[in-house]
Amino acid sequence: MSSQYSPPVSCGLSKKEVHAVAEQAAKLFEYTPGSELHPIVEKLGGEIRVVAGHELYETQDGSITIDDDGSFIINLANDVGYSRQRFTIAHELGHLVLHYVMAAKSEPLQANRYGTGRTEWEANWFASAFLMPEAEIKESYYRHSGNISNIAFDFDVSHAAAEIRLDELSIKG
Repeated sequence: MSSQYSPPVSCGLSKKEVHAVAEQAAKLFEYTPGSELHPIVEKLGGEIRVVAGHELYETQDGSITIDDDGSFIINLANDVGYSRQRFTIAHELGHLVLHYVMAAKSEPLQANRYGTGRTEWEANWFASAFLMPEAEIKESYYRHSGNISNIAFDFDVSHAAAEIRLDELSIKG
């Protein structure tokens, strides 16, 4: 991999537009809510590495490094739970789709999962909609009478991730 990486640049899409891109990507990648993400990463030419959290540059959760040929590595911290790792994988796929593929990048890119800048928001919006598409989470909410534990279980995400997605869709409350 190249040693010179540029940071991601905002795609400039609204949250709603990012959600739509994420749901389209999930369909394109043949992702079914709650299913494994590793096969998608591999199919796209990527690799997932689990590393000690202190080995990640200024972050606790993960990072993505994309080479100029489009191959990529997602690094995940070993000291976070499985649901958090899943969200981080989807978040890093958000960087790949929004900040590399859609931006028609050809130079290497590196994104670290930390901070609150616009590119991080976009990747979080992507991850949320990718893992919990609107129609499916609405159905789960009504099927489980709003029980967050059951909803989170359906999508294999944390309670916090499920609550945030429901809030942003104005489903609960």
